[in-house]
Amino acid sequence: MLNRLYCAALARALILADFLRHLVVRGLCASVAFIAPLARADGDVAAPGGRR
Repeated sequence: MLNRLYCAALARALILADFLRHLVVRGLCASVAFIAPLARADGDVAAPGGRR
């Protein structure tokens, strides 16, 4: 009985960990996709509309 409970708890923990890992990776990709166009070659961050 307890063995099944432990197995079920472990399975849920692994599923939750995988879900959280996917959320973190998705968040990192989104932040890189947002920041990458703003970064310039000289290391400065460009203005969102470009400089005039």
